[in-house]
Amino acid sequence: MEKKDYGHFYIYAICDPRTNRVFYVGRTKNLKVRIKKHFKEAELFDDSDHNNEAYMRLLGLKRKDKSVRHPNIEKARLIKSIFADSLEPIVKTLDEWYAVSLSDANRLEEAWIAHMSMLGEPLTNQITSRRMESWWYSPTSKMWKPGMATSPMEYIKMLKDGTIASRTKTNHYTRRYKRYKKRYSQKSKNASNPKNSNRKRSKK
Repeated sequence: MEKKDYGHFYIYAICDPRTNRVFYVGRTKNLKVRIKKHFKEAELFDDSDHNNEAYMRLLGLKRKDKSVRHPNIEKARLIKSIFADSLEPIVKTLDEWYAVSLSDANRLEEAWIAHMSMLGEPLTNQITSRRMESWWYSPTSKMWKPGMATSPMEYIKMLKDGTIASRTKTNHYTRRYKRYKKRYSQKSKNASNPKNSNRKRSKK
């Protein structure tokens, strides 16, 4: 069965009305539904129990009694404090695009997160992806190469106009298939010929 394109989506920012600063950047296909979920998360958030069952169930996570860690406690805490002041977070649409793959959608979102971070916005996003700085460096950096973007906004432009190759489902899955095929073919060779594996162990 052929996999469908990721499709049309939005990049949005949530701002604190008290400071007018952006504290969260996200991606969604349905902005109204996603924002309602953010607000619902904040309503259910309990600072004395980060793992309360209703909150964890809404996030699709399992309760962990021995841990108080959560992917984004700061975001929930901040939205809850805004509600406590009888205010509501400001939501802005930063961008929208039609992406062929989830990887491309992730790259656009990450570029906007990096851009807002460089502007000094107090983001609560927890950025763990190694791809965040894989395409933009200062021209004075040793990592910079001709063809690379020098800023997140330039990267966004290059991604949209096709200067940066789209990570389509075809080339993405083809590369993964070749990688796995090579790995398991090597394992099967070692299994069928124990001498090869014994040689490797003796070398170590």
